[in-house]
Amino acid sequence: STFHVDIPPFIRVTAKEGNDTVTLEGQPQLIVPYQPQVPTCVVRVAFPRGFRIQNVSLTERGGLHTDTGYRIPAVEPAVETDPVDWGTTPPAEGTFWPNRDFAWEVIDGPGGSTVLAVTMYPFFHDADTSDVRFYRDYDFAVNYTESPVEIVEWRSDRAEYDVGDAVALHAWLWQQDSKIAPDVTTKVFIRDAGRNRVDTLRT
Repeated sequence: STFHVDIPPFIRVTAKEGNDTVTLEGQPQLIVPYQPQVPTCVVRVAFPRGFRIQNVSLTERGGLHTDTGYRIPAVEPAVETDPVDWGTTPPAEGTFWPNRDFAWEVIDGPGGSTVLAVTMYPFFHDADTSDVRFYRDYDFAVNYTESPVEIVEWRSDRAEYDVGDAVALHAWLWQQDSKIAPDVTTKVFIRDAGRNRVDTLRT
């Protein structure tokens, strides 16, 4: 499955002191301490029950607009914080921010449906040179599976386990045709906070 996104023109507002604010109408801002505040663009695509999103890839990006002379101040944290996944240190010399092109997540929808939420970062700013890059066109490819059986709910017998402990999982399944006996093979993966697979549970 593929889909195309047209990014609307950005809005630039320059204050009396010379600092710039850049926004996209109706879209959220990316606010990360010590980094320039830049606009994002979020789109949502609904998938019916039985579809499971496996991966989203950016296949093409175009409509590049470049400019210079933008003074976008860094976000000042309300309190001092430890570094997070995005990085909360000032950008390196000659580095555009944000440091990624897009992100995606899957949200549970009504009736067992799912919603794919894709966040694009079309506006990039280099605090050292005041240069900006802005992309207007995005094309994505979505890899998914369609299954007549899905996991409605699952629970583990404990919240925490030591290495080598046996893990008891209880799963509730939904099947499109209840007259057919299900033939299900299960495999359980352990992933870290970055969605990277770190281990597999033997079942």
